[in-house]
Amino acid sequence: MRGIDIDLVERFTGQRRLHSVNAAIAELRPATGAYRRVRSNYRRLGIRLIWSEVRKRWANARARFAALPKWFSVPAWSAALACCSVIAVASSLGAIFLANPSLLIVMACSLAPFLGLAIVPILFPRDLSGLKHAAARASQRVDSLRRDRAVTRPVLQDCFRRYSEAKRIYRGILRAKDFPLNRLLHTDFRNMSGPEFESFLAEVFVFLGYFVRRTGRSGDQGVDLVVGRNGVLVAVQAKCYVHPVSNEAVQEAYTGMTIYRCHRCAVVTSSTFTDGAREAARGVGCKLIDGSEICQLIRGAITL
Repeated sequence: MRGIDIDLVERFTGQRRLHSVNAAIAELRPATGAYRRVRSNYRRLGIRLIWSEVRKRWANARARFAALPKWFSVPAWSAALACCSVIAVASSLGAIFLANPSLLIVMACSLAPFLGLAIVPILFPRDLSGLKHAAARASQRVDSLRRDRAVTRPVLQDCFRRYSEAKRIYRGILRAKDFPLNRLLHTDFRNMSGPEFESFLAEVFVFLGYFVRRTGRSGDQGVDLVVGRNGVLVAVQAKCYVHPVSNEAVQEAYTGMTIYRCHRCAVVTSSTFTDGAREAARGVGCKLIDGSEICQLIRGAITL
């Protein structure tokens, strides 16, 4: 797996502690699991709190109804039930003899108080002390759940902060890994062939903002690339060698600079330069970049 430059990691994540995808995943997984568990628990507490609040209000309503005077619950129904009985009998007879279906609706409505008389004692029993005790228990349950949610809320916020930070670092490391600078820095240019090394340098110069033109393999007059930026053209000779590069490459680059009408010349190699090459470069003003300086070139620390 390609490595990730630590400076790029700091650039995209703002930290240097985690600098690999595996390390970021190892920190993101437990943070995600903890956040999901606490969030699920917080949501369950919310649902239980809503249900307990409904039960509390229901218990209070039953207790208030049970506290009403005795005459309100049963004797008061006597006159209403008598009237409803008469209406129900009359409407049923009218529906039968007069063949009027609408009277059935009147009959059904007149029977509603009877149904209410049967249901009300079940829904609203007269055990006032028991209902008050149930209402108090429901109120205590609501208060307990509210305290639990209040305790869980800062834990949830802390877990969310940890999860967000781990996710941000993970995404930043992925961006740093896929960033062109990181790919160029971790390219094994020392084991490339000549054309591959030329293509690699062309990609480097394009990344640095240079205009790049390749001269071709045959008849290149000692110049592999012509790069330009800010109106300055540079003739570049690429040498992917294992042994040190001699002054012949410097002479070729200098000659090619004149032929291609460039302002400067440079020789870039994956190995090193001989003392003769360095002396010749100083004499003609040719820029030399060896294998140990290519990473600095990619970072933009070396200009042509």
